Amino acid sequence: MNTPLHPADLQENLVFNLSSFVLPEQEIIDFALANDPQEIHTNKEIAEKSYFKGLIACGAHVYVKTHKEQWIALTKNTFICGLEINSWQFFKPVYANMLIVPVLRITELKPNSDGKTAALTWKFEFFDDKNTLLQHLHVKVLHRIA
Repeated sequence: MNTPLHPADLQENLVFNLSSFVLPEQEIIDFALANDPQEIHTNKEIAEKSYFKGLIACGAHVYVKTHKEQWIALTKNTFICGLEINSWQFFKPVYANMLIVPVLRITELKPNSDGKTAALTWKFEFFDDKNTLLQHLHVKVLHRIA
C-alpha cells in the first residue's frame, strides 16, 4: 500500500502500481447480488453455460474494490470531491481468482484560480497477470494542492 499523498506530491504523469488482488467466487457473487444481480455474476451453473463459460465479476467490482481499499487511503490528505467518471471501457472479463493488477496514473492536473485546489484526472487501468488490459476508466477529482 502506498503512503497517503500530500498536496505537494500531486503532479501529472505520476504513476502508482497498486497492490494486486483476486476476487474470490463468493465475493463476486455477493457484490453482484448487492449491485448487479445478473446471472453471469451470481449463478455459477448458468454462467458456465453462458457466452463467458464461467462466473465473471460485475464490471464495476474491480474499480470499486480498488477505490475503497487503496485509492481512498492514498488520497485521504488531498481529496475534496469527485467530479466525473468517463471513458470506462471493459476489454476482457474478470473471472474468479484471476490476478488483478491495478495501475493508477495522474494524466491531467488543472489548478484552480484559488491556487489551493486542482482538478486531477486519474486513469485507472486493470491488467491480468499476463499484462493484458482488462478495463480502464478516467476519474476527475477535486484535490487540495496547497
